[in-house]
Amino acid sequence: MVKVFLRRLDERHKDIEIPKGKTTIGRGPLLACGDKKVSRNHAILEVGDEGEVNLLATHVNPCFYQPQAKGEFRVLKKDDKTQILPGDAFLLLPGSFRFKVVIKEDKKSTSKEVNKKFVRCIALI
Repeated sequence: MVKVFLRRLDERHKDIEIPKGKTTIGRGPLLACGDKKVSRNHAILEVGDEGEVNLLATHVNPCFYQPQAKGEFRVLKKDDKTQILPGDAFLLLPGSFRFKVVIKEDKKSTSKEVNKKFVRCIALI
């Protein structure tokens, strides 16, 4: 099982774990964002079962997508959606609130899943 995190690139903060399913991101405590130019419902991050991540811009103020956290930005206007790959970055405002998507393997749950499968196999023998 994988876990998805956001790593703030323009300031030092702890990585933010994003749960599986849909998470609304924007101004508020989750992203430590108090800038009123960022909506409370600025975008939605959707994390799938295998760690795939999609970003949906939901506000008239756009998001900015940057493949592999370098190069030019692509503007995501309201209702634009894009897949975010590990290492990609996005911004909530031009030049600030820049986040990189980080995917980590959850070794504890992987070990538990393997152990459960092993126990089931032995039970069948």
